[in-house]
Amino acid sequence: MPQPQSGPFAVGFPNYRSPAPSPPNRTSLIVGTIVVLATVVFAVVGFLIVGGRGANSPEGAVEGLFSSLADGDSGRAHDLLCDELQAQISENDLMSPSGPLAGAQQPSIEVGDATDVPGAGGDVVSVPYTVNDGLGNVQSGTATVVEDKGWRVCGFSG
Repeated sequence: MPQPQSGPFAVGFPNYRSPAPSPPNRTSLIVGTIVVLATVVFAVVGFLIVGGRGANSPEGAVEGLFSSLADGDSGRAHDLLCDELQAQISENDLMSPSGPLAGAQQPSIEVGDATDVPGAGGDVVSVPYTVNDGLGNVQSGTATVVEDKGWRVCGFSG
């Protein structure tokens, strides 16, 4: 039977030092940050692409069109026109001296409730409006509004 060893080697490891703790794993933090930033970027880009098209309601499209023209925002006004009108009218034409609301001073816009156009389906409605140009001129009519990537104005009568 072998004898147990005695001496400094059998007592343990007196000069042993445990290794330094490993640095914290930051991979999940980096990946999580990248995912959050990418989500925010896609949300902003998506909002700009979709939000730059039509309005949320037919009444909003008509009011937004006249308000944009009154504010001199031809880009927003042009976005609120249907594709057919956009092809016929440039942004510059909207703000020309002969354009709608030319010379108006603080116009007021009143928009009525939308009604379905008979036989056209639910994607085409008519919206009555009245515009007072601030100079004593009042213009009333009806705007035809279509639903295409949001509500957009596609014609006027009256």
